[in-house]
Amino acid sequence: MVRELKFRVWDGTKMLPAEDITQAPKYRTWLGHFDYGVPMQYTGFHDDLGVEIYERDIVYANGQLAIISWNDAGGFFDLVLNDHADDDMHIDWLLGDALNDRPGGKEKLLVIGNIHENPELLNQANAA
Repeated sequence: MVRELKFRVWDGTKMLPAEDITQAPKYRTWLGHFDYGVPMQYTGFHDDLGVEIYERDIVYANGQLAIISWNDAGGFFDLVLNDHADDDMHIDWLLGDALNDRPGGKEKLLVIGNIHENPELLNQANAA
């Protein structure tokens, strides 16, 4: 199985495709360490509208807001409900399961933003 590896980077003010940052003055890598912005990996999945899903995206899934997160211990992407976002051990759904095992296929999974450009989405959800 061939997997497409793509990244984007939050530089503190805007989101950049990874190929754009190699020209940035602060860009530097050394033995796999990245010191320019916050890298976010493409999960290999798309939402119901065909939008690519990246790590740290905010998605609307099963009627709730969730954050796409990489699980180091398990080696997979998962969805963590917004109210569990501070709990590193909490997994609400595996991303592949959330996309493939939706009851009756009626639930939508939609990318609505990301934690860097749209933090207000998480604040609004917490206030509700």
